[in-house]
Amino acid sequence: MASNKTLLTVSIIILIVLVTIIIFLWANQPEKVIPIINQTTVESKPICPSSGITQGYVKFEDDLTPITTYRNGMDIWFDSLSSNNVKAGTVSLIDWSIAVDLDCGEKYKPVALTLADKTSSVVGQEFIATGPNSRQRLLGSSIRQLEVRIKNLITDSYIDITNTQDTDNTNSQQLDSDSTTTSTFAIESDDYIDIQILLKSNESKTVFGEEGLYTFLCVDSNKDVWEQPLVSVGENLGINVLTDMFSRLKPSDSKALADYEYCYSIGQIGGVSKSINYYQETAIGTNPTSEDSPKLLFVAEGRYLSSKEVDEKGDKKILVGAFQDDTSSTLVATVNPQKIILEVS
Repeated sequence: MASNKTLLTVSIIILIVLVTIIIFLWANQPEKVIPIINQTTVESKPICPSSGITQGYVKFEDDLTPITTYRNGMDIWFDSLSSNNVKAGTVSLIDWSIAVDLDCGEKYKPVALTLADKTSSVVGQEFIATGPNSRQRLLGSSIRQLEVRIKNLITDSYIDITNTQDTDNTNSQQLDSDSTTTSTFAIESDDYIDIQILLKSNESKTVFGEEGLYTFLCVDSNKDVWEQPLVSVGENLGINVLTDMFSRLKPSDSKALADYEYCYSIGQIGGVSKSINYYQETAIGTNPTSEDSPKLLFVAEGRYLSSKEVDEKGDKKILVGAFQDDTSSTLVATVNPQKIILEVS
């Protein structure tokens, strides 16, 4: 009996020793090096019909309206760096546009050009044409001409303006070509003009100017007769005085505004009046005549199809500017110039 107990004890001791040896060897074995396999990201290939053509559709939705409203009439392009640009089919008020052929597998970006006095330009998200159909929705705004009221801060009275659609100077008056103040400024030597201009678009839920692009007030005033004006946005003159940006204009804009001396970025104009303060002194010892009346022109940048510049594929480029690069320097945002002549005597 005692021998059996001794045998059991020896067996347990041997088992413990073996387990200890195994644990020791396992804990001290060399670390295995697991080879790293180079992995490459494989982009999923677009699913293309046998024809290799994807039908492209687009909608233009007005983002200022309280209910879903679509606009039409503008030109929209499927712009591509790798393939030729494709002009979208006729845009609908109620449904998707007429389909056009896109090269399946190619990258495109839908771009709506500015439609003067109608709709803003829009740059949509880049997409890969895939499958039988590709539908793109653009969000833009309705754009309109300006309404204006001008207050003479010296006399604290509103000023009549000709060539507008409203003769009541206490109301906002829609600007037309070469609108002119009829209440002339009697300017003498070492005198000044001090006015408040209240601007808004001439319809509710519309804008003048485009988000992300420049809206300018440009001034034509003889530097021999007038000092540089002080232009500010807000109720108080001297607060937020703007910097002249004429030297930063696009080439087509500089050409069209060759007779102007200054341009100020005043921001997009909406359906709520924005106050622009305009203060300008005469040059020392000068006495302006009617021929020296300052001209104020409001212009807004948009997107248009160039008449001159093409890309490496021969497609006409889509450019940004307040004036097109054609021979007529056509306005981009409006049909009629939004100009006020501050008549002096």
